[in-house]
Amino acid sequence: MLGTGEVPSVPTIPALDLTGVSINLDLLARIPYALTLYHQALPLAADDDAITVVMAHPENHRTVAAIARLLQHPVVPIRGDPAAILALLHNTHPGACSSGTDILAWSTSASTEAGVETVAEHVGALMNAAVVSVHTTGVLDEQMAALSVGERFRLVVTGFPYPGALRALLQTATPPLLFVRGDDCPLRRILLVMRGGSSDCVLVDQVAPFVRNADTTSVLPLLPPAAGMMSAFLRHHGDIRRHVDDCLAHLKLSTTVRLILRQGSPAEQVAAELAAADYDLLVIAVEDTGEFVGAVLESYAQQISSCNCSVLVVKPAIACTSSAPLM
Repeated sequence: MLGTGEVPSVPTIPALDLTGVSINLDLLARIPYALTLYHQALPLAADDDAITVVMAHPENHRTVAAIARLLQHPVVPIRGDPAAILALLHNTHPGACSSGTDILAWSTSASTEAGVETVAEHVGALMNAAVVSVHTTGVLDEQMAALSVGERFRLVVTGFPYPGALRALLQTATPPLLFVRGDDCPLRRILLVMRGGSSDCVLVDQVAPFVRNADTTSVLPLLPPAAGMMSAFLRHHGDIRRHVDDCLAHLKLSTTVRLILRQGSPAEQVAAELAAADYDLLVIAVEDTGEFVGAVLESYAQQISSCNCSVLVVKPAIACTSSAPLM
């Protein structure tokens, strides 16, 4: 048992210098390119027992498990420099484009049209992106199919779907999704939820234009419920604290970030913080099949509605299938 303030014991994960490393293209082809970028993961070699995968965050068990499912083989994770991993991945797909250029303002009812249009124009100005407006009242499956062909769009701004459609939309649409609450949402008070993996790095890139225009930015790292974890984080110890510090440094903010720590399950931590403060925008990244994000949004839909908090869901540029989970 750990004493007060003692750092939890974490197995040491070996690191690899990627200089001169050759890529096994057959192994790499077994993982969609968008997912290798999103999770900064690169399979290197296979034997009868396992596949060695170099990752920016090998301590993230959710990513390791999802990579193993995609490869249909046990995985041995090793640590690699994130920039080196991304450079190797880009070299294998020199013509690939990681995201679109325009913003889609997608409204499905007259009651949401004004709010969606207002927020989309605001975000378009922040991102220096053109806004394409679409109003549909057709079958939801057809709407989601249109969104899944989303190479043109870097972001979809829309109203909250009804609960039964939310998870399907999270899995089908390929661009990130900004769910809008209210007609006048200034997006000035932002809550970033960090989950401790490479998806946080994508989250930081996506949210940077919003944060630079915000009045206040708060960060909620979802700490595992392990003894000593919060104490270690407060004393700047451990992989999670280094990861959060690196992400915040990447934002290059001129204003102070409010760092929040809460106890309980991840969903309870998010709900407690939304209840405790008045936010305009919640930002969270999808992992696995989007179950966690879907559960948070569905369980606390009334709470989010009452405080007019919009939600930006960051995700890889790929639709979820049984063989390619979002992770």
